Amino acid sequence: MGPLFLPPIKCYCACCLHNGNRYRVQCYPAFFWSPKGLQFISDELLHSTIPVLFIFYWFIFVLKQSLQLKNILPWLIYPTLYCIYSLMRGAVINWYPYPFINANTLDYYQVVLNIVGMVNLFVIVAVLLVVIAIQITNRSANKN
Repeated sequence: MGPLFLPPIKCYCACCLHNGNRYRVQCYPAFFWSPKGLQFISDELLHSTIPVLFIFYWFIFVLKQSLQLKNILPWLIYPTLYCIYSLMRGAVINWYPYPFINANTLDYYQVVLNIVGMVNLFVIVAVLLVVIAIQITNRSANKN
């Protein structure tokens, strides 16, 4: 696999941080979503537990020496494709997975603004992770 596919596990940490926080702020209020039973458990695991556990995984196991700012652009491919897929699928089946991309209740201009905001937030989180990785790598190099 080429360099485009080398950092998926590193990108996933940015996705987890971004999506977990976005979900808590935008989707979790009871007026949007109020899961019960097993749906509540799976929802909590997916949007709360996994992002926190993945942060620990990232700090302990992911090799940070190869992380660079140029890695961020390829990381944007998955969220971009997911948004395109969600919008296309939503238009066909008349259902959108999240309220901030729901073209039934928002106009497409607002949906696009929401997506641009999400991409900007994702880039900020990714830059922070790369900067942290560089700091960790430099600190490790200075100890040796």
